[in-house]
Amino acid sequence: MDENPGHHRLGKGPFLSNEELQAILDGLDAAVYVSDWKTHRILYANRRMRETFGETTDRPCWQILQPGQKGPCSFCASLKPADGDTANNGWQREIRDERTARWYELRGRTVPWRDGHPARLMLVTDITARKEREVALASESQRLFSLLDQLPAFVYLQAPDHTIRFANSYFQNRFGDPGERRCYEALWQREQPCRPCPTFRVFETKTPQVWEWADSPDGCVYQIYDYPFTDTDGSELVLELGIDITQRKTAEQALATSEARFKHLFEESPVALYVGDFSEVKTHMDGLREQGVEDFEAYFDARPDAVAYCASLMTVRELNQAGVRMYKTQDKMQLVRNLRSVCTRDSDRALRAWLVCMAEGRTEFESEVVTRTFTGERLHNNIKLVALPSSAEPYARVLVSNIDITESKKMEETLLRNRNLESLAVLAGGIAHDYNNLLTAILGQVSLAKMSLAPGEELFDRLAMVEEASLQARELTRQLLTFAGRGAPVKRVTSFEELITKSARFALSGANVKVAFDIAPDLAPVEVDVEQMSQVIHNLVTNAKEAMPQGGTVTIGARNAAVGSGSAIPVTEGHYVHVSVEDEGTPISEENISRIFDPYFSTKRYGPHKGTGLGLAICHALVTKHGGAITAESKAGSGTTIHIYLPVSRKG
Repeated sequence: MDENPGHHRLGKGPFLSNEELQAILDGLDAAVYVSDWKTHRILYANRRMRETFGETTDRPCWQILQPGQKGPCSFCASLKPADGDTANNGWQREIRDERTARWYELRGRTVPWRDGHPARLMLVTDITARKEREVALASESQRLFSLLDQLPAFVYLQAPDHTIRFANSYFQNRFGDPGERRCYEALWQREQPCRPCPTFRVFETKTPQVWEWADSPDGCVYQIYDYPFTDTDGSELVLELGIDITQRKTAEQALATSEARFKHLFEESPVALYVGDFSEVKTHMDGLREQGVEDFEAYFDARPDAVAYCASLMTVRELNQAGVRMYKTQDKMQLVRNLRSVCTRDSDRALRAWLVCMAEGRTEFESEVVTRTFTGERLHNNIKLVALPSSAEPYARVLVSNIDITESKKMEETLLRNRNLESLAVLAGGIAHDYNNLLTAILGQVSLAKMSLAPGEELFDRLAMVEEASLQARELTRQLLTFAGRGAPVKRVTSFEELITKSARFALSGANVKVAFDIAPDLAPVEVDVEQMSQVIHNLVTNAKEAMPQGGTVTIGARNAAVGSGSAIPVTEGHYVHVSVEDEGTPISEENISRIFDPYFSTKRYGPHKGTGLGLAICHALVTKHGGAITAESKAGSGTTIHIYLPVSRKG
């Protein structure tokens, strides 16, 4: 109170009357009261105090603020002025009215009252709304911390000085309680920060950072997400979230290893492989089914172009080098871009069957087909298609294996031909033997009849014609007996070079065809029946000559050759003399090349042996009887070449 009774002064401002001061206190939005220091009785209460707590004058404050309490609040003892000092610096307290469940903040200080008697000046503010917000915030914080503790990932807050301000349970279970230590101390027991520190880049760039932590103390790999974070006090922090991706990384590594292994096996496989995407083909066929197509075999029969259209929808995703080698292309891209050029009617038939399989929902198909290389050679192939089950879409990844079985097919044909020839030889041998006996009787009777006639007589001339025809029939019978293989060859070690040159020159004597020899000087000796091998060379050269009626050159080569176990040549493994007889005549068609060794099959239009078809059949029989093999090849622009393989003599 001021020295001027009835007036009061606020600081250095003007004096206020009691009425003015009362109006100011009653206009406050907070309750104000003055209580006696010793008795705690309220000496003064402003309007808000009376409105909030009712009539308060001359009542103890603790009965009004803390109903049901037996005495003064314990904290009032701390307000007792020391040695009569009334300049107490003030205090603050929060209380709860249990009747109304409202919270109040009490701010007070000791002030002199009338006659200098000490009293308490109290400011009472309703803070219920704030306390409710604090409770809600605390509850929300508790839920947040509970959520963070239940996350299957670690979360922590890091300060610019590397101090860990917070770490969830996952972090503590993995790395221990960090306390208030710095990250490099808590995780690595180091004295200095890690350099470089990916987390610290967030402070530098103010932007989130994502990185992998592969060298963690627990040996796991974590995907780290760092974000800028502002604390409640305004300080800058980094919020770090770490997800254990060890299993994923292990699976990725295993997958990468598996893919690398697959790619290596795929690329290095000796079998031609490619992965085709048939998903668009399947979509097209599903569309046809929706349009009412049920019988796809009948559909493709009625629309031959539909197969080619479906083939155009297929794309090649991967192709190995074996396919490039098989089809003799420059590179993979050339084969991929021109894949249809290797197809034939036969391969289109197989494609049509695979399309029907797709329509029926089957995922595997196998067939033998004929294709052709970029240089024109026909190939026999065994193809197998398997729709890989891991595909994102049905038939999006179809593995196609393509095995070249051309040589094995040739061997099969050779074995089948040999069996047929053996059967035919037995039949021909029996007929020829009986026929030869009949011819012997006929020739004997003709000779006797001629002895009783004079030359020049008509009957004598007719018998001479019968005798000549019988002698020709005997020659044919001899060929049949030779083909039948009656009697083992009489073998002896022979210089094959001399046999070849003599037989070839004799066959070409008087012809308009030249001969060129390409015989190795170290040609190994062979053990053969000279007469039979001479006949083989003679027949081959004669065939070559008759293939060039306008003239040309027959090239005869001879080399030492080693035949391995995997060779397509139908002989056992070992050392052989390889003889080739090549002409410059018209090539033999693919349809006929496989039949030229069949008895009675002939492509000749000229020559004395026209129509017999036994020349090459006899060659085949004689070479086979010597433990060798005979094959043929014919290409456009290079005539026909016959290859003979005879075993090298062990007698040296």
